[in-house]
Amino acid sequence: LCCVQEVGGIKQVEGLDVYVQGLECEHSLKDIRRDLLRDDPENPIVRNELGKWEFVQKDLIPLLLSQTQDKKLSFIIIILLVDLTQLPEADCKLSSFLYEHLQKYKSAFLMGSVIKTLVVHLADCMKKEAPLRNKRHDEMIELIVVLFKNLLNIPDPTPVTAHTSKARSDYQKQLIAAFQKENALNSFVFLTQDVNTPLTQKLSLHFLEIFYSIFKNCTPKTLIDGIATTSASLKELMSKEKKEKQRRLMEMSSRHSRFGTTIEVTRKADGTSMLISNVFK
Repeated sequence: LCCVQEVGGIKQVEGLDVYVQGLECEHSLKDIRRDLLRDDPENPIVRNELGKWEFVQKDLIPLLLSQTQDKKLSFIIIILLVDLTQLPEADCKLSSFLYEHLQKYKSAFLMGSVIKTLVVHLADCMKKEAPLRNKRHDEMIELIVVLFKNLLNIPDPTPVTAHTSKARSDYQKQLIAAFQKENALNSFVFLTQDVNTPLTQKLSLHFLEIFYSIFKNCTPKTLIDGIATTSASLKELMSKEKKEKQRRLMEMSSRHSRFGTTIEVTRKADGTSMLISNVFK
């Protein structure tokens, strides 16, 4: 609890609620990470307590949003988010409590600009080219991809659960929509284009899980209908482009009835002019 308090908190700045990091923020986050690594998978008390304190919602996410320029701190925050969004082990005694925490975490990522901020960090690393790109950039890309995979793997609350609203049972759809809106899906496709890079090979199984989670609830008919709609749109665009080309050709043919042309050439020396049909004669 002391470590959590040292991370930071909400303060009033010019009448606005702003999350301000504590003086020992970075060290406290590292201490919490060490505690998580020592946590017993069968009885993860630390993870459960952090869930009860809403550490992700009240500290990690606000800190991530308020310190976007601090890449080192953002790196540590995302490591913790990856740790805390992992599904519990099959033999975990606290799994029912942890799944409740996980669903609340998933909901928190849907608020504000959390996904957008993560995509910005992802894009900043992806656009780095050698020699500016280093191992830390690849590690950041890997962390964000794994975090997105973890979020997709978190199951929605079942509709039969008491007090479960329609919105709460549709977190997965909302998350995929957020990925689409913030270009996360385009980033996944871009990262998987070159299968020969060491980073892509390392992330291949994570991407496989991501795509499976996105499409597993889609029927073949839904996918085909989507492809058909896209194909129809492409055909319509191609038809419009073809008509536009024909219109331009018609305009050209109306201005030029034959390949040859006649121009008037005026001599600067004496001002005389003559009509010619071939400038090379």
